[in-house]
Amino acid sequence: MRTRVVASIVILILLFAALIIGKAAFAVLACIACSFAIYEYLNLFFQRKNKFLDIIYSLLIGNLILICIGYFQTAFAYIASLSFMIIFIYNIIMRQYGINDIIFQIFALFYIPIPLGLAVGLFSLQNGSLLIWMVFIISTFTDTSAYLFGIKFGKRKLCPAVSPKKSVEGAIAGFIGGIVGATLCGVVFAKFFNMYNPVWQYALAGAVASVFGQFGDLSASLFKRNFNKKDFSSLIPGHGGILDRIDSILFVIPVIYFYALLA
Repeated sequence: MRTRVVASIVILILLFAALIIGKAAFAVLACIACSFAIYEYLNLFFQRKNKFLDIIYSLLIGNLILICIGYFQTAFAYIASLSFMIIFIYNIIMRQYGINDIIFQIFALFYIPIPLGLAVGLFSLQNGSLLIWMVFIISTFTDTSAYLFGIKFGKRKLCPAVSPKKSVEGAIAGFIGGIVGATLCGVVFAKFFNMYNPVWQYALAGAVASVFGQFGDLSASLFKRNFNKKDFSSLIPGHGGILDRIDSILFVIPVIYFYALLA
């Protein structure tokens, strides 16, 4: 537990520093997280000898997608089309014709870089850095509430075939925790940053984001379950890999981005 707490503090300090410095620093941090997450994801799937090349080129394309979405959101259609073409061209040149591998690569480039690119893109919106904090706070409140309440009071299994330890009671607590976290964001933003939106809007955003975040966690568990893995890697002490740490965040980011466009 102590190692887990220390790792969480280090992550929080890095995030705080990046947000204070500005968009470019946060983009660099997002690219680092994206690189490790794509590596962990593809390393789970690829078993062939030349997987190093597969992963390197996927990292390059993934970070290109992230940066382009973060800075040039309108170019998404062009980026997506180009990425599809590059993936197929690369696999044909390398004489790797397994359609499952190609699908895994395509999915990796949409599953990880696009949400992180949207997070970088939040900086371009009004009060964008605060919205990024909102993403992390909702995710943290959801995960922590579900974990603590589930351990103590969890009786009914939520999805035993995917994640045996998750409970219905924990999921409900996580849902409430997400609403509380978002509502607290609304109160703090109004009091200290003159960001006045109705509290019910924050609560609604927190409710939707919490549900999506929990499905993000279950989605990652589904991957690991299929490959008999507990974690994507052991990079972060007490947390597993980068992807283990951001699995729910990847699903929360688009919700908050959509909320920001509507608010």
